[in-house]
Amino acid sequence: MTHGEVRAELGDYLDGDLPVARRALVDAHLDACTDCASHLHELRAALDALHSLGDPEPPPGLADAVLARIAAGEGRPGVLARLLGGMPWDLRSRLATPALVLVSAAILVLWLRPAFGPLAPSPTLPSLERALGSAKVLGASAALDAASEEPSAGPIVPPQALDEALRDPASVLRATEALGVAEQEAWLAGLAQQAGSRERALALAHALRGLPDPRAAALADAFLRLAGVPSSR
Repeated sequence: MTHGEVRAELGDYLDGDLPVARRALVDAHLDACTDCASHLHELRAALDALHSLGDPEPPPGLADAVLARIAAGEGRPGVLARLLGGMPWDLRSRLATPALVLVSAAILVLWLRPAFGPLAPSPTLPSLERALGSAKVLGASAALDAASEEPSAGPIVPPQALDEALRDPASVLRATEALGVAEQEAWLAGLAQQAGSRERALALAHALRGLPDPRAAALADAFLRLAGVPSSR
């Protein structure tokens, strides 16, 4: 994986949302690349700093001022509200969350800056700025993913998938490469149902571990777990 590909995955990596095979690729890159490992450390420290912030006290009279502005005609729905209002409810709920997180963060920064003045330089400020930048990218990505998702009953495993996998173990890598975490688990579970015996399951796991791709070993372990067969390693 390239540096850019790894850094684009770090948000899901920290949240534990990467597929097993994809996480193995990121781990391998982080073990060999000190720059990306340092970037991950800074991102984790910045997120910890954000989580440790206390809840600020609103200024006196804020509620009265908001009600007065609403009464003056400033309570009309904004662009985001009008856009979401025309969408189906299930899509609206998935798009609203990342968008509202970004809007809330922007309001918080603008509100606190006059009260506390310019932020003093500190060792964690560059990390915090990078974390906020990553949050914008991840929020936008989540919104796009939600907009493109369609209801699905899960990936369909062909009836002869296990026989093909025993002949060509790399077919498992190709079939699961573009799947998300839940879809990958569902596909491997369907493959495990076709195993029929402990010997066939172990045979496929052994064939997968013989492939040079680092994802193959992680897929083998997940396949044996779903097949209910203890790993032979």
